[in-house]
Amino acid sequence: MESWIYVSKLADVVSIIGTLITLWQIHRTRLETARIRRELVDERQRKTRTITIVLARNSQPSQPGGQSSLSANQPERRLVLPFTLRRAELTRAEVMGRIGMAQVNQSGRYEPAYFRSKDSLDQINAIAD
Repeated sequence: MESWIYVSKLADVVSIIGTLITLWQIHRTRLETARIRRELVDERQRKTRTITIVLARNSQPSQPGGQSSLSANQPERRLVLPFTLRRAELTRAEVMGRIGMAQVNQSGRYEPAYFRSKDSLDQINAIAD
């Protein structure tokens, strides 16, 4: 009969340990859920931030050994486009479409030769990330 008492006490101890482990897991799950919610809110805020598109030209070649279409005596020129993009909208196609719609002067549209290079796509991806 005494052996059942020991088995009963052992079962009580195992039950208490199991309950403590369960409570610890619940606590960890709540902390993880709160962290994920914070990250989701931060990501939503990051994706809704606006980005201003600035077209710039300078007399420096874009790549080592590359040719510049401007002579060395022309000053740097910057043009801030009259629209902004949300970070979530920032793709090469969206940027090219918006630039294509922008009238730089009365004679025609802007011709973005820089966007034919891999550097432009890398730069857009870096901004989007």
